[in-house]
Amino acid sequence: MSLTSGTAVALLTALGLVVGTTGPRAQASADPNLSTVKSLKCTFSSSTRGAWTKDGAPDPRVRMSGVLTLEMTEIDAAGGLAMLSNTAGKHDVTVQLDGRTLHFLEVSRGGRIAMTTVFASYSTGTRLKAAHTRTDYLPIDLGTFKSEPEVSQYFGDCEARP
Repeated sequence: MSLTSGTAVALLTALGLVVGTTGPRAQASADPNLSTVKSLKCTFSSSTRGAWTKDGAPDPRVRMSGVLTLEMTEIDAAGGLAMLSNTAGKHDVTVQLDGRTLHFLEVSRGGRIAMTTVFASYSTGTRLKAAHTRTDYLPIDLGTFKSEPEVSQYFGDCEARP
C-alpha cells in the first residue's frame, strides 16, 4: 500500500492531534490524593432547598444566587478531626476519608446536622467538586408563624491546600 503525500500529511496531522490532546488531559485527570489535604476553602454558588407547605407536601426550590462559604483547617483525616469555620464561628467536626471522598460531619445541639463531601474530581483547574447537605429544625410557633423542618443541598467546589 502506498501513501500519497496528502494522505501522509493527513495521518501525521491526526496523530499529532491525538497525541497533543491526550497528554495534557492525562495530567489533568490524575486523581488528587485527599489524604494529604490539610485545608479547604469551599464556595457553594447554587442550592436546592426543600421545605413543607402548610398542607404537608414537599416544596423543593432551586436557588442560583447566594453564596455559602466554608473553610476547613487542621484536617487530620487519619485522626478523624478538622476545624470548620463558617458564619456561626469555628468548631470541631468529624472527618471521614473514604476512598475518593472526604466527608466532614457537623452536628449541633440545636437540631442541625450538616455534611460536606469533597470529591477526588476536579471542577475547574485544581478546584475539587463538593456538595454540602444540611437539615435543620428549630421549632418556633408564634401563632401567625410556625417554623418547619428545612433541607438544603448546596453545589460548588473547594480549593485544597496540602
